[in-house]
Parts: sequence; structure tokens; C-alpha cells
Amino acid sequence: MNYTWTNHDLNRNNFISAYALGGQQWLDTVYASQIAAKYTPENELRQARDEALIAAQDDRKWIESNSKHNLEELLAGFKNRQIPH
Repeated sequence: MNYTWTNHDLNRNNFISAYALGGQQWLDTVYASQIAAKYTPENELRQARDEALIAAQDDRKWIESNSKHNLEELLAGFKNRQIPH
């Protein structure tokens, strides 16, 4: 890669994706998973999570108002059709 990244960037981007696509439930799930992994101190994860909530706010609103299915329904549909995801 021709750019510099940090663990903070990675965590924030993971939280942005989780929140934008799955809402608060998925953000909480990913956040709890990262805390349990103990790779990053909780205060750093909390900062990345808080930044992600702000960064993904508009995307989340757009997805909520334009989607036909939520993330859980989409994943269940993949599973039912035996599509790897």
C-alpha cells in the first residue's frame, strides 16, 4: 500500500462500516468484539467508535430511508440461498 494507516484508522473504518450498514446493533457487536480481543485499549476503541458514529451518520440515514431489507435480512437471505458471504 502506498499510504500510512494506524490501528485507530482500521478500528474507525470497521466501526463506520458496521454502523452504516447495520446500525447501532452491529456497531455494538463489533465494538464488543474488539474489546474482547484486547488488541487495542478500550479508551482508544471508544474514541474510534465515537468518531465513526459522526462519520457514518449521513450514510446510515440514507441506508435507512432507501433500503428494502436490513442487514440481518440480507445475511439470512444469503444463508437460505447458500451463497457464501
